[in-house]
Amino acid sequence: MLQLETPTVSDRMASALMSAVAFAGEQLSGFMERPIRLRGTQVERLRLERLPDLQADADRAVIAIYLSFSGALEGHVILSFSPEAASRLAGLLLMEPEIELPLDDMARSAMGEVGNITAASFLNALANSLGMIIHPSPPTIVQDMIGALLSNVVLEMAMESTDALLVHTLFDLEGERLQGEVLLLPTAASCDILESELAQCK
Repeated sequence: MLQLETPTVSDRMASALMSAVAFAGEQLSGFMERPIRLRGTQVERLRLERLPDLQADADRAVIAIYLSFSGALEGHVILSFSPEAASRLAGLLLMEPEIELPLDDMARSAMGEVGNITAASFLNALANSLGMIIHPSPPTIVQDMIGALLSNVVLEMAMESTDALLVHTLFDLEGERLQGEVLLLPTAASCDILESELAQCK
C-alpha cells in the first residue's frame, strides 16, 4: 500500500464509524439467524482522487454492494468482498454448502440482501447517533476489478466529494473470519456536517 499524505480521522469519527459497523453486524446476525459479528479494525480518511492508488492489486476481483443515500447526509456507501467471501455469505443465506463462482442470479440477489441489511443498518446507526434521518437507496451489485470499481466511483463522485472514509471490517461467522471493506463517500458538505456534529457529541 502506498504511503500517502491524507487527512486524519478524529477519534470521534473513528468511534462513530466502528460503532455503526458493529450495529450493522447485529442486524445482519438477526436477519440471517446465525451468529455474525462485524468489527471495524481500522478507519482511514482518504483524498478521493487518490483512492484508486491505494490498491496495489488493482486487478483483484471483488463483489461489491453499492448504495446511495440522501436526507440530512448525502453520498454513497460501498461494501466490498472477495468473490470467495461473497460466495460464503450467499451460501449461508441460501443454506447451500457451496456456491459456485461467478455468482448466479440467485446468489447475487442473496448478496444484495446481505449488502442492503449491512449498509442500511450502518447508515442508520450513524444517522441515529447524530439525531438525523437519511434514506438509503436500493442496492446495486457490482462484480469488477477493485481498481476499475474505484476509478468509476471517483469519476462519479468527483464533482461533489473530496474525501472518502474507509472502514476495514472483519466478518466473524461462527469462528470463520472474512475480510470486507466499508467505504463511506459523503459529499463534501455532508463530510463537514459529520465532523461538526460529532465534535459536539459528548
